[in-house]
Amino acid sequence: MTPEAIARLHEYMEQHDFDAVINAQDVCAHGMESLKVTPVEENCYFVTYKWDETSEPTMICVKAVDADGLLRISDIIPLEN
Repeated sequence: MTPEAIARLHEYMEQHDFDAVINAQDVCAHGMESLKVTPVEENCYFVTYKWDETSEPTMICVKAVDADGLLRISDIIPLEN
């Protein structure tokens, strides 16, 4: 992650008391198994996962930048289902 993204993430988590990376408080095994990353456009990805088989997917937009030849997360945007 870029330093700016890390700072925004910490600020957001302090204000809202949940993990903005996964848009939830906890991680579950099904969430990790159902995780999908779909490229949307250059340096932008939709990440989805489901809490269980019957739940609606949680959707997150992840933006990335090239930093010294490495792809780094520059922003994480939770999306409404």
